[in-house]
Amino acid sequence: MVELAEAGNVTPGHPDIRQRMECSPKARFTKHYVARHEGIEIGFVAVDVIPEADFLVLYELFILASFRGRGLGALVLTEVERFASHLEYPCITLYPSPLEPHFPVERLVAWYRRQGYSQRKESPLELEKRIAIDRQNPGLRQCRA
Repeated sequence: MVELAEAGNVTPGHPDIRQRMECSPKARFTKHYVARHEGIEIGFVAVDVIPEADFLVLYELFILASFRGRGLGALVLTEVERFASHLEYPCITLYPSPLEPHFPVERLVAWYRRQGYSQRKESPLELEKRIAIDRQNPGLRQCRA
């Protein structure tokens, strides 16, 4: 099981996660989360929760090197999608940009495509995924009209 803990409520213990969080820009609607799997810190997520938008922006998804290749990135992404659904966003959008300088962008795009993301018609450099809205738990998007 993966959980996302809002960074304002928790200080990451792992130095690589702390550094990633410090390097990640934080705009007005950006929220930072520490990703945990079975209670162990495995990564970091930054999302833009823009009240007027009909999509959640996945700004950054970082998994510690020691946890990569185990499917945990996909589990974290699934949790981000669940979070977006719970906030009643019908879509997640992202601009695939590797966090490591020598990681090929094509490989990252291919990974997101395997997770169900496709090219946005409005912006060909971005990817998006339509998700089902969580009608079981409405009301979290109180700021949304």
